[in-house]
Amino acid sequence: MPAQLPYKQSFKKSERLKSSKAIEQLFEKGTSVSEYPFKFLWLPSTNQAAPVQTCIAVPKRKIREANGRNLMKRRIKESFRRCKGLLYEHLDAKSHHLSLVILYTGPPDMAYAKVDEALQRGLLKLAKQHHEATP
Repeated sequence: MPAQLPYKQSFKKSERLKSSKAIEQLFEKGTSVSEYPFKFLWLPSTNQAAPVQTCIAVPKRKIREANGRNLMKRRIKESFRRCKGLLYEHLDAKSHHLSLVILYTGPPDMAYAKVDEALQRGLLKLAKQHHEATP
């Protein structure tokens, strides 16, 4: 029998950031972390629904075709779904909550393996920065 994971590897509706006010506030006041090909914008949140509420954005300027943007968003969502435990462990230890935007800034043809690796590095960097910024 496989070992039990501490977090469900899902990306539920409660973990998605959909509020336009919250997203606008993230872009105005959020703290930024960059890990090529991603830029992470985060703010502490009062929402208790999930430890992290996430929005994934792929700009039209980087990937012109809608099907390419959707493919990249699917790759990022899948990678985040599998790697979010790295960030959740850190936040649960402090019982904090975050609002997070993952902004893709790379080329249109990046392979899933590279996206996954970069997202893991970025989430670890984000957790480290959050640890240093909060008491």
